[in-house]
Amino acid sequence: MQIMHLKPVVTSNQLLLARIQNVGAKFVEALNELPHDQLIEMLTLEDEEFWGELKKQAQFHTLINTITPAKKAHEDLAEAREINLSLWINPVGYINQP
Repeated sequence: MQIMHLKPVVTSNQLLLARIQNVGAKFVEALNELPHDQLIEMLTLEDEEFWGELKKQAQFHTLINTITPAKKAHEDLAEAREINLSLWINPVGYINQP
């Protein structure tokens, strides 16, 4: 007699719940970045306004934290500038003469 191993069936409700949890994690991350005063203000909003503001904050958080080629180039330039300046200033704080 052969034993068959059945794979669990994933329902559409389970898939929707997983998606809601994934999206919710992004919103919670955005909330963690907000100042306390702004969180308190959001609590006074009607449901639709609350969700709109939460979505806006999550999108803003994503935009700020996404590394783009332009952001990377800007960071590299700033780091190079900092290194260059540190080479010209000695430990006492005087600028070296070339």
